[in-house]
Amino acid sequence: MGNLAVAQLLIWHNADVKCVDQDGRTCLAYAKAALSIATAKNQPETSISQCRALVELLLSYGCPETATTVSISGTIPRRRGSNSGLQQATPSGLPAQQQSAAQQGGGV
Repeated sequence: MGNLAVAQLLIWHNADVKCVDQDGRTCLAYAKAALSIATAKNQPETSISQCRALVELLLSYGCPETATTVSISGTIPRRRGSNSGLQQATPSGLPAQQQSAAQQGGGV
């Protein structure tokens, strides 16, 4: 569940409400999810009203509904230079003609 007091303190101390996590979700997305869960589980009205207040607080400080600058892809980016140490290995005991064929993928 969201914590209204902690969110307010973070905002007062210049927390960026427009930040997104690695999945592209804003704090508003989490607050709305908490509100939805509290409502679905028939939580006490105080819990639901705190979640509503948190959503309203984030909206009042300009927290976006959705992230606008996140590119979503299903892959993990590679570190730079991760392929720099790779070399095509060939057996050193083969004659030059066989090494050339092995490097071209033709085998012996």
